[in-house]
Amino acid sequence: MREAMHSVFLYHAVNAGMDMGIVNPQMLKIYSDIEPVLLEKVEDVILCRNENAATALIEYAESLKQQDSPAAETADSWHSLPVGDRIRYAMVKGIPDTIESDVVEAYSATGDAIRVIDEQLMPAMETVGGLFSEGKMFLPQVVKTARVMKKAVAALTPYLESSKEVKYGAKVLIATVKGDVHDIGKNIVGVVMACNGYEVVDMGVMVEPEAIVAKSKEISPDVIALSGLITPSLNEMIKVCEALEAAGLSIPVVVGGATTSDLHCAVKIAPVYGGTVVRSANASENARIVAALVAPSAAEYRQQVRSRQEELRAQYLNMSASRPLADYDTVRKNAVKESFGALAGHSPRLTVYRNFPLADVEKLIDWDMFYAAWQVGNAAAEKETLHNDALAVLTEMRENVDLQGVTGTYRAEGRGDDIVLDLGDGTEYPLPMLRNQTEGEANVSLADFVSADGEDITIFALTAGVGTNRFIEKCRAEGNDYWAIIAKLLADRLAEAFAEVICPAGSGCRAAFGYPTCPDHSLKKDVFDLLGVESATGMSLTGNYMIAPGESICGIIVPNGRFFSVGRISREQLADYAARRKMDIEEVKKMIPKNI
Repeated sequence: MREAMHSVFLYHAVNAGMDMGIVNPQMLKIYSDIEPVLLEKVEDVILCRNENAATALIEYAESLKQQDSPAAETADSWHSLPVGDRIRYAMVKGIPDTIESDVVEAYSATGDAIRVIDEQLMPAMETVGGLFSEGKMFLPQVVKTARVMKKAVAALTPYLESSKEVKYGAKVLIATVKGDVHDIGKNIVGVVMACNGYEVVDMGVMVEPEAIVAKSKEISPDVIALSGLITPSLNEMIKVCEALEAAGLSIPVVVGGATTSDLHCAVKIAPVYGGTVVRSANASENARIVAALVAPSAAEYRQQVRSRQEELRAQYLNMSASRPLADYDTVRKNAVKESFGALAGHSPRLTVYRNFPLADVEKLIDWDMFYAAWQVGNAAAEKETLHNDALAVLTEMRENVDLQGVTGTYRAEGRGDDIVLDLGDGTEYPLPMLRNQTEGEANVSLADFVSADGEDITIFALTAGVGTNRFIEKCRAEGNDYWAIIAKLLADRLAEAFAEVICPAGSGCRAAFGYPTCPDHSLKKDVFDLLGVESATGMSLTGNYMIAPGESICGIIVPNGRFFSVGRISREQLADYAARRKMDIEEVKKMIPKNI
């Protein structure tokens, strides 16, 4: 009774906006698992739905005491349920222990493996998808369910008749676009889609637009889902939509990833394609969007999307007009150059790291960011379970992951909008920076914080991805997608923690290339060339300046710098920056689409 009251309170409180609470995770239940009569009576009390609620709950509690059998069931009592109920319980709870023998038993009773999939497994997956969409289950539980589903289907595979196929719902083609190696978001979306009964065709990472078009013609998907993490991926999504348009296709497209936004989708992507293009913020929303795109009322939903995008485009034009840019020549001439006094010069210092101890890095893992990636919100019980599972994965990763990196410390000067490095052999190397031009804001460039008298700055490239992919593939080969996703997300956190150990944030502004202070991803190429990163480590760059493996970071440390957002820039600054980067203007536009 107490567990039910705690769980009901937390469920409704979190939905109402509560963002912190102290709870005993052992005294919580999954909201959807609460017995319906008990749930109704507890909610009557918690939500004050009627004046007799407390009395009714007390009477119900007394009736439970008088029953011959105890209300609480033993941990394994579900094993005595009929086989269909056992399968559903194991699927919803994510328990893989007996699923293989249970589905084989169900097959023996029916003689039809496809019937077991259609009538037992798929409804259970759809239940999980529904609970997740309603906020009654969390992403870790969904991924565990997918693991159970894989084991169940594998056990049935020998019995499947070659002349029949498993019937799924709509078909979804998913891919990470060209030049982008990140697949964690795509993989999570694939799991959630499968849990909602969709047939998922995953094309992997770094997929060319032409390949997506060809595959679309081959399999005729109901929806195409495109994933990308870095800003150049936004341009690749445009290319995919242009290629689909040129091929005469009108398949709905869903775009997602850290750099995507409803505004960018409306202003930059949707206008190039005759079909519907929708931006999804997360895996749960992705499932709802796909459901709307394939529903009988899809035409109405698609028109709503187009109308909303027209509104966003109008708002964008108004916003651009209401927040004018300061004149670039003026703000550049008026820039205040910091001076910290001349420092003693020295030769450049290059340091290569291999097999850096994970024990020195683990203590700086940002667990809040790890939980956020799993979308568990403030569910204390789920966080505790997830943390314990992550520690188990981390134990295995210690034997598989190789922390590697290179740092280079150089004498540097701030000249105009450039940070100019002294390479120590009589040559200089400029790293061009961008300047904020928004009126009413500080119109600064990172170069302003590098002393004109000269000071030490550090450039770096670090990774926690060497060996990680092998470990992830091993997990997947064993049917453990849950561990694979945990490992991927842990590696991202380890990379950030590694940077904190090697280049502490307290030592100044540690700005990663591709982010608001230094939005140009192509500066990674300069760092890789200067430090010899590819020859010294297992890191490499894609054509869109994405680091492989993906669990890597690259940037610059300015000791007296601070973070800011460059924001939108003028055509004048764009031309000036392209000239300083010795790049074509159109190429620069691809690197910083959100700043144009």
